[in-house]
Amino acid sequence: MSQQPPFSELLDRFCRRDGRHVRQLSQAITNRFGADQCVPHNSISRWRRGVTGKVQSWKNLVKLAAILRLNHTELDDFLGASGHPTRAELIKTADNKKWFVDWETAVTIHKAPFQAPPLNIPFVGREDQFSQIGRFLRSQVTFRVCVLMGLPGVGKTALAIFLAHQLKPMFPGGVIWLQLDEAVPTAALQTIAAAYQIDLSPYPEVSSQIARIRQLLAEKRMLLIADNATSEAQLNAILPPTGTAAVVVTTQRQDLAILDSGYRLTLPPFRADGKDSLALFGAILGKTAVRQQAEPLRQIAHFVGHLPLALAIVGQRLQHEPGWSAEHFLHRLQTESAPLSLLKRGEKSVEAMLAQSVQQLAKDDRPLLTSLALFGTDHFSVRAAAAVAGLVLAAAEDGLRRLHAGSLILVASADRYVLQPLIHLYCKAILSGSKQVKRFVDYFLDYIVTHQADFTLLAAEDTHLLSALDQAEDADFVEAVVLLCPYWHSNSQNDLAAHYLLKAAAVAKKVPGTEAQLTILHNLGYTAMKQGNISEAAEYYQEALSLAHEANDPRQECELLLKLGALAHRRGQFEEALLFYQDGLPLAEAARNSQQRASLLANIGLLSAIQGAHETAVSHYEQALPLARDLPEPFVLISILQNYGDLVESMGNYAQARDLYQEGLKLAETSGDPDLRSQILGNLGLIAAHLGNYSQALATFRSGLALAEKNGLKIQICRQQSNLGYVTMLQDRQKDATYHYKEALIIARSLDFPEELSVILNQMGNNYLKERLFDEAVAVFEEARTIAQEANILREVAFSQYGLAKIAARRGNVAQAHQLGGASRAILVDIKHQKSNEVWWWLRELPGTLDNS
Repeated sequence: MSQQPPFSELLDRFCRRDGRHVRQLSQAITNRFGADQCVPHNSISRWRRGVTGKVQSWKNLVKLAAILRLNHTELDDFLGASGHPTRAELIKTADNKKWFVDWETAVTIHKAPFQAPPLNIPFVGREDQFSQIGRFLRSQVTFRVCVLMGLPGVGKTALAIFLAHQLKPMFPGGVIWLQLDEAVPTAALQTIAAAYQIDLSPYPEVSSQIARIRQLLAEKRMLLIADNATSEAQLNAILPPTGTAAVVVTTQRQDLAILDSGYRLTLPPFRADGKDSLALFGAILGKTAVRQQAEPLRQIAHFVGHLPLALAIVGQRLQHEPGWSAEHFLHRLQTESAPLSLLKRGEKSVEAMLAQSVQQLAKDDRPLLTSLALFGTDHFSVRAAAAVAGLVLAAAEDGLRRLHAGSLILVASADRYVLQPLIHLYCKAILSGSKQVKRFVDYFLDYIVTHQADFTLLAAEDTHLLSALDQAEDADFVEAVVLLCPYWHSNSQNDLAAHYLLKAAAVAKKVPGTEAQLTILHNLGYTAMKQGNISEAAEYYQEALSLAHEANDPRQECELLLKLGALAHRRGQFEEALLFYQDGLPLAEAARNSQQRASLLANIGLLSAIQGAHETAVSHYEQALPLARDLPEPFVLISILQNYGDLVESMGNYAQARDLYQEGLKLAETSGDPDLRSQILGNLGLIAAHLGNYSQALATFRSGLALAEKNGLKIQICRQQSNLGYVTMLQDRQKDATYHYKEALIIARSLDFPEELSVILNQMGNNYLKERLFDEAVAVFEEARTIAQEANILREVAFSQYGLAKIAARRGNVAQAHQLGGASRAILVDIKHQKSNEVWWWLRELPGTLDNS
């Protein structure tokens, strides 16, 4: 007896073996013996910690021993350590025998059953879920039901097996495994009864058998795993209403109401980053093999949608079958017509598993599921699914909910679902008939027509729109491509637009008349311009111009001459641009097209202004203004007001320029066009800068920049950065100015817009000049002069010459300064630019000898 451990130590050992905390033990005693026989949890805690003397009531100890499932020897040791007689002595009194019924028939101790399958798949990627379930099972005293849900093959059974092996010490009553998809409900009852040597033959009625098994489960601290439940009837027979048993149910069904009060956990596929998938491959193939084949294994994981069962099959085939490499397996998956046939090893088959899942669906839901294959692995809306399946919306909503409840589709977002990649392949393989395909194409072509101006809605269906285009008939295809072009251009998907436009051009040639061809050529030209292929854009417009001329369509001819003129202007080919505009004027006048006449006159005015013919420019602007004011849309008028304002601003008439800009800004704000608003804010900021109001100029430029950045307007971002450089330079904040000019220059070089580039370079040169960085100034002035000369931008040629003249004077080369300054002034006088006076005064004050001016 002297070697027997103290009572507290003995109790602590038994509690640790049991795994429950003292509150759970106390609750178990109440459940077993009744509320009037409760042993408070704080009493058990004090006994365990050894902070109390002898336990007064041996009956409380016997109740606790029954819950802890002590055998005869352990019971006697437990009573003796607390100073009480042994069981044999206590039962001599007849009234005491009732407390020892647990030990009367326990002469033969049966080992607790453990029926879980072996651990034959590495445990990877489910650590978080295992921890969550473990915490739940430990935290609950009664009715511990955990439900594992998810796609077929997602690893529900594998996680349940791991749980059974890892949590076995928590359940001294054993672990029972029920394979529900292979048994009727009564077979499950027999499995449980046999595990505990219970004879159910005295219970002929199923209801009485259920009652007996429920009683058993309520009394035992055991784990019951019900794998692959498919109906509530299967579970109704085995779920205990209360007690110490824990139940883990795996199921694809998310709509089993009997499980609503359980702890529900949906297992997703492994993470899309591929880390868990590669870890599983590593556990099967070894880390070295995975490092050597990481990229093809990562692509295999992506192909199978990171589904654990498929990953395990691939890994085992690579490991145990000769002649495979990850690259070879990937190639077979990507090229074979039936790739699911590769995802099979032994009795494990992804295809067979999916077939069984689909077979369990209601008959009416199977066509709905297979029709979803047309959406690929991209998410789709309920309305689109209804259209493709040929269902009314309410029926499609209910059907999709049932498919989700069966874990065959996933929720992508509100009102949108998605197919797992392997389920998509299965549905694609069994999809038959062309009706669904036609309904798919018709729905999305109608969608394009209806939502052509709502780019957000088009973006939501982007993948499906392209799929519909690839299957559309000729005439519908051309119309859809044309309608999608503005959306593609807004997203800078210019290569995609060009691809479909070239296909549409071939189709349009088969369509009677020229309208379709002209529309496609217009869009091809604009797309080429957006791609920076100016020469290619001109070729498309020239082809369209010839076609319009043959068709005797003056409106189209005039429109194309406007576009060709704009292209020539952009390339600095001002004489060619002027010819295009002049050719267009009689066509517009003959057609009495006020919009085209106003645009042509305004563009001639702009060209004249750039070349210094200010009076000609003013004349054309004055002719264009009344025509533009009568147009229903304000855009042509806004453009004229802006360009006219720029002209009078260069002539020093700031008040008139400001009035023109402000009128244009009001129209731009009404139209809601952010590009025009940003442009005119830049114009107004420059007026403020010319008048010395630098704070107002900065605020205006920053507003224009914010607007441009918010809307991704690359040209306006460039111009506003340049404007900010200009005003900070005037404030003698040269470092800030240099920063803004460099930001503008990066964008300007990518735009291939010589006028913009030469302006920024000249302003940057003046900023370097202020900093006395003469070498840097010379470099940018000379680059600006070269660009401006090639593009015949006389104003910027003059500004470059003037900048170089000032550097020559600073370096003491007075002769060169006179030469460059004189050449600059001659150009400015010729184009009637108000800066000619400044250059004249500078030349007058130019010293004949070296000084520090």
